[in-house]
Amino acid sequence: MAAGWFGTRGPLLRVVAAVAAMALMTACGAGGSGAGPDDSGGGQTAAEPYRVVYISGQTGPLATPAKAVGRGLQAHVDELNKKGGINGRPIELIVKDSQSDPSRSVTLLQEQLNDGPVDLVVPGTGSNEGLAMAPVLERRKVVGLGVAASPVLDDVKKYPYYFSVNALQSDILVAVVEFLKNRGDVERVAVVTADDALGDAVTAGFKAAAGSDLSVTEVRFKSDSVDLTATFQQAMDADPDWIFMEGSGAQIGHMLEGRIKAGAEKVPTVAGGAATGQVNLLQIAKEGQLESVHGVLMPVQAYVDPADRGEQFTTMLERIKAQGPLETSLFTYALAWDIIGIWSAAVTAAGDSPDGPALKTALENLKLPEDPQFPIMRNTFSADRHFPRLEPEHFTVGRFTDFVDGMYVTDTAG
Repeated sequence: MAAGWFGTRGPLLRVVAAVAAMALMTACGAGGSGAGPDDSGGGQTAAEPYRVVYISGQTGPLATPAKAVGRGLQAHVDELNKKGGINGRPIELIVKDSQSDPSRSVTLLQEQLNDGPVDLVVPGTGSNEGLAMAPVLERRKVVGLGVAASPVLDDVKKYPYYFSVNALQSDILVAVVEFLKNRGDVERVAVVTADDALGDAVTAGFKAAAGSDLSVTEVRFKSDSVDLTATFQQAMDADPDWIFMEGSGAQIGHMLEGRIKAGAEKVPTVAGGAATGQVNLLQIAKEGQLESVHGVLMPVQAYVDPADRGEQFTTMLERIKAQGPLETSLFTYALAWDIIGIWSAAVTAAGDSPDGPALKTALENLKLPEDPQFPIMRNTFSADRHFPRLEPEHFTVGRFTDFVDGMYVTDTAG
């Protein structure tokens, strides 16, 4: 993720199943699309619910994006269950708190797979957790559909059961570099990001996109650092024409603060897709912290006029708002809504109880609906690509003027 986050104040996620269907439930069958203890991957009985397991840091440094993703998942699960589920079967959402610890994520995933059949895994909200769980998904032949944007996960031979609904950092960075090049007066760029998986993707992707056209100075900070003043002072030492900064969770606020303390507020800056998608920058920024700051926005991050919203978009927004105030970018919730939508379409295409390989094939051959907003990334999957691919024209880069319905209103001329 590339590319993510506030939740509600009370209990956020609950297991949902249609009461009528549950009343008819018989004893559990022998395994589901996510293989059980024997990895047999056999089909479930028709009376059982589909089980979606979401493992992420409901507490810890990524709690905000994790809870927002959870709200989006729950909203679409509720909507489908209201309509009778999938193939007449309800959907059960199971949430496990990894505390944003990749090792704990793996342990929780293995325990859940050993405990019974799993039809879909949503592996974390960040690249570190996605990278940790992807080998388990491959070994157990269980489909994972997540939001991580690390290019390392874009390897269908190594991680054949990992899919992402988010744009690759490489695509986001190509759009940023094109924006900078088109300005005509940019030669030197300082890239400020953390020493984590997201930061690795950012630095590699930015340098690749820039090529020999821009001089790029890489400045990394420890992912748990609180005071980033020295980091931005180091960036300023490179005398950059622009700064590109990217981070996740609490890192975003620390970057905004460190930039001001270092006296870098006059240097025009682009905030990356994770930074704009995981929080409402207009809400968390203190006075002066967004001076000269532009954001790179993906579809649904940039404002969509009500007249241009499809029926599903309107339903999603209503269900998210019903859970509580929108406290972060709608994009975060929408990615999670997309996960359930894409997965349910693949299940319908593959049959009543597809095992992992059948679901994988269905995802790779899924036909896009006519809906104008969903899936958010219109170019989805194939046998050799489990990430969507976006072109620079799919992104918006501009300064923020407002935040409406969880979307940024921007001045692209700024």
